[in-house]
Amino acid sequence: MAPQRVLPGAARELGKSRRLPALVELFLPGNPLGDAGAEALATSSRLSRLSRLDLSYGGIGDTGAAALAASAHLAGLSELVLTGNVIGHPGQKRLRDRYGDRVRLDRQGT
Repeated sequence: MAPQRVLPGAARELGKSRRLPALVELFLPGNPLGDAGAEALATSSRLSRLSRLDLSYGGIGDTGAAALAASAHLAGLSELVLTGNVIGHPGQKRLRDRYGDRVRLDRQGT
C-alpha cells in the first residue's frame, strides 16, 4: 500500500480524534502539514501524552514553529524532530528556548 499524505486539514481532524489521548509517539515526516498543520497539532489537548513527535520535511515555517513552541500540550516531549523545514532563526530560537536539546533542527534556518 502506498504511503498516505497528511495535509493541514487532516492534521486538524487528527487532533480531534478520540484515540489520541493514548498516543505517545507520532511520526509524520514528509507530510506537507505547513504552518496550519503544525498549529492544529500544537493546539490539540489530545496530544498531551506525546513524548516523541516527528514533523520533519513538512513545510513548517516560523509561524508553525511559534505555535509548537507555545503549545501548552506538548510540554512532555522528549524529542521533537523538525529537520528539513523552512524555520528561520527567530523560529529556531523560540523552539530552542522552549525545548532545548530535545528539538532537532537544521543547523541554520532558511
